[in-house]
Amino acid sequence: MTSRNLRGVVVVAVVLLCLGSTLTGTAASIVGTHAIPGVAPPGALGPTGPSSVAPSYSATDLNWTNLSIPDSASPPPRISASMVFDANDGYGLLFGGEYLNTSSFHYQYYNDTWSYKGGVWTNRTTTVSPSPRFGFGLADDPEDSEVVLFGGDGANGAYLNDTWTWSAGVWTNITASAGTAPPEGFWMSMAYDAATLSVLLFGGINHTSQYGNDTWSFAGGKWTQLFPTTLPSGRHAQEMTFDSGDNEMVMFGGLGAVDYLNDTWTFRGGNWAPIAPGNHPDARIAAGMAFDTAQEQLVLYGGYPAADDYYSTWLFSEGSWLQYNVSNSPPNPNNPYGQMFYDPVDDYTFLFYEVNSNGPIMGNWAFNFTSMVTPLTASLQVNPGTVPVGGSATLTTTASGGTGSYSYLYSTLPPGCATGNRSAISCTPTAVGDYVVGVNVTDTADREAAAVATLDVTAVVVTLTANLTADPGTVVVNESTTLTVKTSGVLPANLTYFYTGLPAGCASSDLAVLTCTPTEVGAFTPRVEVHDQAGHFANATTSLTVTSPNSPASTSGSLWLWLVIALVVVAAVVLIVFIVRRRRKAAGAIPASPPPTVPMPPPPSP
Repeated sequence: MTSRNLRGVVVVAVVLLCLGSTLTGTAASIVGTHAIPGVAPPGALGPTGPSSVAPSYSATDLNWTNLSIPDSASPPPRISASMVFDANDGYGLLFGGEYLNTSSFHYQYYNDTWSYKGGVWTNRTTTVSPSPRFGFGLADDPEDSEVVLFGGDGANGAYLNDTWTWSAGVWTNITASAGTAPPEGFWMSMAYDAATLSVLLFGGINHTSQYGNDTWSFAGGKWTQLFPTTLPSGRHAQEMTFDSGDNEMVMFGGLGAVDYLNDTWTFRGGNWAPIAPGNHPDARIAAGMAFDTAQEQLVLYGGYPAADDYYSTWLFSEGSWLQYNVSNSPPNPNNPYGQMFYDPVDDYTFLFYEVNSNGPIMGNWAFNFTSMVTPLTASLQVNPGTVPVGGSATLTTTASGGTGSYSYLYSTLPPGCATGNRSAISCTPTAVGDYVVGVNVTDTADREAAAVATLDVTAVVVTLTANLTADPGTVVVNESTTLTVKTSGVLPANLTYFYTGLPAGCASSDLAVLTCTPTEVGAFTPRVEVHDQAGHFANATTSLTVTSPNSPASTSGSLWLWLVIALVVVAAVVLIVFIVRRRRKAAGAIPASPPPTVPMPPPPSP
């Protein structure tokens, strides 16, 4: 720039400064609208840059917490994914990435979508989504209430330059309406620039250069290329985030044309500027980096190769880097490609990365400052984990961290179980099924943590038996008999009945006691089938004889009756005779009159 041009710029700046007070109302009206891409709106820049000394901490002031989320409750292992905090939806958003199967040396590309909130991962993959890829740009755009995704390396090494947005759980392809986009490429850096109300993109690998150094802005759904007068050298796989404490974008490291880099650059007022040489992290790519807005500290962890200190925790503020060897930091990663974002809801920086090469394990860690509240975490235990219907289980929540007392809200409980604002509740399920129960814990500062566990509710194991009787078992046609079913093994209210083999005039009914009036003669074998609600069943049979009115079988009863009556009569007669004779014998003891004399016959005539 010539001295004449420089004087012209200074004059313009002075004029604008003098007009500043009269334009206050106008400047205020700009807030909430899109600025000129790459240029901060009036009043957005704040201080001219770092002007104070960066605060220092002792290692005991810093805290890493293993959130102990099981692998089964985390996304599959991956590297080169991207993760940001989605301010519009209120959770961390993870998309894509790649995984190298060391057994088959086969790369798997992902296009799944996950959210992280309060210690719980949720798979939010949709049918319509960006194609599988890694090394893409991902940035939250709170100005337009959406997350923006750009480019990446797709299947078969295809370089991509499509543009997608995520909002309220939906991916939308806006490539056709986004204007002239950056060239196809991957491993660029991309982050939201709050000073210009736009998303900033820098560098990466494209068809023109493996070490790009172009700068782009995305605002209002459109891409615009910027042309700063000062540019960092070309690179890819660098990290970039916005430092709201100093109102500037910060970029670190990457791989350049010669070697890995460890330089630090800031973007402010439409131009790039290097940070003066000093204490820097070792050269690396793909580190985890995020800005803690509560402490106004940029946090960096991991990266490749950085063999000497990738397991150190680095903080950046006021233009300076400070290194901390935190005693309880995450284990040394095998593939230290980290996905990291700051969670303003729970006040910690979240790190998600692969920690074990022998069997891929994804680590879930939280970083915060001990001067701040420790992260609120929760776990849920179900004891026993398997119960029969009508059995009882206890759900116990263990919470730690946060501020003040906790509130508890249980969800997706089986029928028969009710939530309660307690750390432990008793649950008596009334329906069979495998249930994933959850609990949401809230502290007095409205921080949230959640946990899930499984409860398997099984059917009650029973042996259903049945017995069928007919009373009477022999009846005359058109007379009634009663069929009675007695069961064991289940409650009677849970049973249904179905009868077969009945004589004409009798019909099946869903009754345990069935009154039957046969209208046909014959020998029958009634059968009943009993079912309970759990699918158990039992069978039982009995005999039933139906006779005609004049048949021997039908009169046998009356003959026997008359025989009994005859025997009774005979016995009565015999008894009367016996009594009479006894009385006569008793009367013979009184002297009797002599018998009359029989006259002699007259003598015969001569």
